[in-house]
Amino acid sequence: MTRETYRHEISPMPDGSTLSIPVNVLTGSRRHPRLLAVAGQHGDEQEGPAAIISLWERLQPSSMHGSVVMVPVLNPPAFQAVRRTGHEDGLDINRIFPGRPDGTITERLADALCRQLAPESDLILSMHGWSAGYLVEPYVEFPRSGPVAEASERAARAFGLKFVNPLEAGPGRLLTEASRMGIPVIEVEIGGQATTLTDRRALYEAGTLNLLKHMTILGGRSVRHVEPQAIERVEMFAPSGGLLRAEREIGARVRKGDLVATIYDLNLRKIDSVVAPATGVVGVLRLAASVLPGQLVATVFKPTEL
Repeated sequence: MTRETYRHEISPMPDGSTLSIPVNVLTGSRRHPRLLAVAGQHGDEQEGPAAIISLWERLQPSSMHGSVVMVPVLNPPAFQAVRRTGHEDGLDINRIFPGRPDGTITERLADALCRQLAPESDLILSMHGWSAGYLVEPYVEFPRSGPVAEASERAARAFGLKFVNPLEAGPGRLLTEASRMGIPVIEVEIGGQATTLTDRRALYEAGTLNLLKHMTILGGRSVRHVEPQAIERVEMFAPSGGLLRAEREIGARVRKGDLVATIYDLNLRKIDSVVAPATGVVGVLRLAASVLPGQLVATVFKPTEL
């Protein structure tokens, strides 16, 4: 039974430092089952890295029957900049998996996760939030089809959030690459606004403990307060740029055609309205006052069947 930390080195940098991925490992009475928890893929998604602090301090190898590999920050350049992407190459790491060992900084980070950290994992927990300017109603994504779809769905439900989102993630996503590798995977979205708050961290911590119980790494049963609702996400984009005022709160129920946001010009004249394209719940909402033409304003979580 061990508690270890190390740095997985990636590449020398121009300032003489070495780019590396921080890795923390808790090993209980046996090595498997193994959960790989990965946070900090996008530098402005802060809840995952913050929640991992609590999990590292709380979990004890003596009470575990398996192992947890934690990557608190997969993308240090983006995390340092508090941006979705790093300044070095501007690539979104969750659109370029499996990466390249001889590529740019972000491609090398993606490659290290897929080739060296993910193999031998029994489940991958990809810990996300929404970017600066947005807030999200917490939900869990998992692959809709493929060899690990059923195991991933069970894990998504065990996490214990109100909404689960089966989807075909497309190329470059960790969901897609993990599925190709035969590793069950879920992607959790909690929080936003490039901040971390106590109640959101608590959701992440409780959900991860549920996952460890589901995997039998910890004893006991997962705690779910609601039966998860499967949803599909229906997005709304700004028809023009200007000042944005949200007319609904995150989590509010809307019917198709309801007003969700209003756009004003800089002289405060109303120039556009954004209405709900479907009936459901406001699951993602832009809270920044500025909006660009074509920028995401909100997303409706539309109930669906699995």
